[in-house]
Amino acid sequence: MAKRSLVVVESPTKVKTIQKYLDSKYVVKASMGHVRDLPKSKLGVDEKKGFKPEYKVLPAKKKVLDDLKKAAEKVEALYIATDPDREGEAIGWHLAQELGVSKSKTHRIMFNEITERAVKAAFLHPGKIDTNKVNAYVTGIGRTKRIVLWDTLLKRLSPPQIRFVVGHELGHYVLGHVLTNILISSALTLAALYGASRTGAFLVEQHGARFGFTQLSDVASMPLLALLLSLFSLLIAPASLALSRYHEHEADRFALELTHDDDAGASAFVSKMASADLVATITFTDDLGNYSYSLVDSTAALPTVNGTGSFVAGQPISLNGFELRLTGVPKAADSLGVARTAFPAGDNGNANALLGLRDSAIVGQQDLGAGLVAPGMNVTDAYAAALATIGIRVQGGAAAAEQSAAIAADATAAVAEKSGVNLDEEAARLIQFQQSYQAAAKMLQIAQSLFDNLLTLGR
Repeated sequence: MAKRSLVVVESPTKVKTIQKYLDSKYVVKASMGHVRDLPKSKLGVDEKKGFKPEYKVLPAKKKVLDDLKKAAEKVEALYIATDPDREGEAIGWHLAQELGVSKSKTHRIMFNEITERAVKAAFLHPGKIDTNKVNAYVTGIGRTKRIVLWDTLLKRLSPPQIRFVVGHELGHYVLGHVLTNILISSALTLAALYGASRTGAFLVEQHGARFGFTQLSDVASMPLLALLLSLFSLLIAPASLALSRYHEHEADRFALELTHDDDAGASAFVSKMASADLVATITFTDDLGNYSYSLVDSTAALPTVNGTGSFVAGQPISLNGFELRLTGVPKAADSLGVARTAFPAGDNGNANALLGLRDSAIVGQQDLGAGLVAPGMNVTDAYAAALATIGIRVQGGAAAAEQSAAIAADATAAVAEKSGVNLDEEAARLIQFQQSYQAAAKMLQIAQSLFDNLLTLGR
């Protein structure tokens, strides 16, 4: 009797449906999620063996794993069909390690929907487990914290440098920086929101008549709230950055105390900066987001590195220290290249160009011919002018609607009573109409002044 193939999925609810789509040569079983993890009682890495992870089978999954091992002994091939995300890739890698089927007979298949067409199509193009996605899988909560190093980083650094980098990341774990950063950042954000709310309420109470609204819940208060939130975000930024730098300093100190290798600590970061000479080429191999990449050193100092990966919508492609975010759906044969900028490291060409663009009078600029150009406004002034125009028109439209309704009601009453027009009353209404426009314009002037002051502080 010919041997069959074992197909392993995560959820037991998928087993019956997938088995129905496949013939008798396939046996479908479920792993029930993760089968092993780092131990709870310790960090789970062997420092003497280059910080090699020490994974342990989860007690609750021992019976499930034993059943899968018995099934794997009787099959010719193993198909890992865990979910098509980073966590699924990690679960699949752990299964492949535990089941003991040879790499040549272990295949990775993925499908985004449980339909007969999608399942059978996946078996037509089986692949291999993507170690980059396994390394990229990070869960930073509770016992499932992991220390991750990219394959490309491991190939560029020496063993002492890798030990220092791992020690640095272990420092974040041991010192509890993740939880501390979440708590303090949340507290700072709440403080900024509270400060903006209280300041806005005070300004409305003191200058509501000038603003043209008396409550922060009024839609006309949106510019004021946006300005206040930006101001308080700017105020808490130094504290947030100081916390980040403190955590990085403490992690470096932890790594130095752990490795006792100052030279490795310094050279690791020098090597990381030198990787800017690598030219990355990414080529999509199909319409499902799978791609191959190559890293070529323009100075020929490092060997070429090749690998594969899978693009997930909404997540960046991380490679050689950069993150590339794509908008849209890549197609087969699409190719992307990322190389070092032509500007010197200290030139800040892009930043200076954007800064100059901010102050250039390009909005509304007109070419009059014969080499003559009518200047426009810079982005800041154009934004303020547009905001003022919108605010004035909104406030004016609302006031005009109210005045028109009042005038129409009075006119109807006057016609019904067949009485003459009271010029004094009409003059008073026109004055109120004018005052409503002036109040709206004044409110926008104040908003523009606050915005300009905020930009001045930012510079």
